[in-house]
Amino acid sequence: MIIRPDELKKEWVFNRKTILLGGILAPGGYLLFLFALSLAEVAQLAPMREIGTVFGTVLGILVLRERHGLRWMAGSAMITLGVIMLGVWG
Repeated sequence: MIIRPDELKKEWVFNRKTILLGGILAPGGYLLFLFALSLAEVAQLAPMREIGTVFGTVLGILVLRERHGLRWMAGSAMITLGVIMLGVWG
């Protein structure tokens, strides 16, 4: 997909606040993860990063009404189960 400059400008005008907020929160979340690494073991924290995939799936299905919800929810449940297992036995 090619983004034309006029389309990019329209997107910026309509979604400026969201774009800026995402640009701040994404690195902020990673910095929090790096801070958490100084407090706990990597083996316990690394799977927790994958929880973002679960939240993204749930929001995509509920908010954006995306298709393939059952398949994606099953995958998200497996990720969550893996995180729990690593947290308990990791």
